[in-house]
Amino acid sequence: MDNNTQPVNTEISNNTVQEQTHKINRRYLLPIAGILVLASFAIWYSFWHTSEPPVTPTYTIAAEATEGGIVTPANVQTLAQGTSATYIFTADPGYQLTEVTIDGASSTPTTSYTFNNITSNHTITASFAPVHYARKGDYVYFKDAIAPGVDPKTFKVVSDYYGKDRQGIFYADGERITMADADSFKVLDTTEAYAVDSALVFFASSQIFEADAATFRALGDQYAVDKNNVYSTSNVIPGADVATFTVVGNGYAQDKNNIYYLGQLFTLSQEVPLPIGFGYSANKDSVFYNGFKVEGADRATFEPLSSYYAKDKARVYYQWDILPDADSITFEVIRGDNTNGSPQVARDSDNVYSEFAQLPLNPKTTRIVGDYFLADDQNVYFTDTPIPDADAKSFAAIGGNFGFDVNGLWSGTSLVATTSTSTGEKGTPAYQYLGDLFVTDGAIVYRGSDTLLNADPKSFNFIPGTYYAYDAQNVYYGSELIAVNSRGLTIFGPGAAFAKTTTEVFHNGVKIEGADPISFSVSEDGYRATDKNQQYDLREEVFQDDYIDLEIESFF
Repeated sequence: MDNNTQPVNTEISNNTVQEQTHKINRRYLLPIAGILVLASFAIWYSFWHTSEPPVTPTYTIAAEATEGGIVTPANVQTLAQGTSATYIFTADPGYQLTEVTIDGASSTPTTSYTFNNITSNHTITASFAPVHYARKGDYVYFKDAIAPGVDPKTFKVVSDYYGKDRQGIFYADGERITMADADSFKVLDTTEAYAVDSALVFFASSQIFEADAATFRALGDQYAVDKNNVYSTSNVIPGADVATFTVVGNGYAQDKNNIYYLGQLFTLSQEVPLPIGFGYSANKDSVFYNGFKVEGADRATFEPLSSYYAKDKARVYYQWDILPDADSITFEVIRGDNTNGSPQVARDSDNVYSEFAQLPLNPKTTRIVGDYFLADDQNVYFTDTPIPDADAKSFAAIGGNFGFDVNGLWSGTSLVATTSTSTGEKGTPAYQYLGDLFVTDGAIVYRGSDTLLNADPKSFNFIPGTYYAYDAQNVYYGSELIAVNSRGLTIFGPGAAFAKTTTEVFHNGVKIEGADPISFSVSEDGYRATDKNQQYDLREEVFQDDYIDLEIESFF
């Protein structure tokens, strides 16, 4: 060993290495570790604390329709909050929309409804009903009158005027179309009366023998064509040109050669009149009402006011006639078109008019009272007939042709009863209109000006479209009591002329002596009947021909 060589200080060297290592750790490794720790913490925090994206609330709308139509879209829809949804209502042939219910509340029926800015669940129901037909209990009605012989269990609406049951097709109030094929039968225009099956063509209940079913088309306004002819109702229009025939409206039509009104040649004008409202039509020079020329009418200022009244700058018209003394400037209709047949009423500054008649009423104080009465400050009228003893100030309508005042109950111009056995609010008579010709004061039932003997007001009912009525014990025909202590009233047969209880049979209110109610049946023409004991000739002649059993239904 070289004595000059110095020994290595290993302790110092090791310390130096450790110190350098610590320096490196502090400078590089510790920061990296810290970063890793922080990153891990961030990942952990993010995993456990990050919120999910917001979810838009949704709501449901449940839509349904009754028999006779559809609602689109149907069933249940799920929709996002804030959106909108529109529902459309469509009636089947022979039906009409009668009510729309939104969330349980009735709404005015329209063809559609929109939910805007939806923020909750909803329900919507469209209700439909036949236009003319109704099934009530054990009977089918057409325009509130029984359709005799129609089976309510198998009854179906085909259109406004056609129906069918297990026996086949019928028209309106039950008039059978025996030659029609029910499986292929279809209505061509639901507002009219044209129909076809696989081989035949019909107008109302009649077959059009000249018509070709394969090419037959309804044009509207009771006109139709096929490959050979033009038709008005069920009649061929001679000489009408099939290729150019078009319907104008209000009964008018034209082809390349002629103008037609209700299928007849229209010779009053060389220019076809166009509808302007309420049955009135006009061309550039003239005005017409249901095919009649309104003489002297000023075309430029002519204005239809209702189905009976119109005016221009100088005159007032009732249909096609001039209404004498009427003032065009102040003339107004105060009771116009209606479905109950009551007269239309109008007034001007000087006069009051019921249809064409001028009434001596004060136009300033005249008021409409129900469907058939008029009153001013001193007078009461039933249609155009005065009621001299009626009290104008207290007179009020009950319904139909019934009214009352301080004197009592009126039926038309007749005072039926001078007192009422019951009173309503504020002491006014508690008369109740039962419908048709019937009213009660709570103790007595009246039919027009007649009193029904022993009738019970609480159980009293009448059969629409017939003369028959009943209560819990009795049966009535018109105002006559025809059966006492009787139950189980049944109406049947052509024209709903027949009725039977559990013990008796009647024809037009007359008892058929000896008839057995259980086995009694009537022929389709209504002239012959039979039961288990004998046959009956309702024309005082004896027939041995076959008869047709009709379905027997009961009110009780």
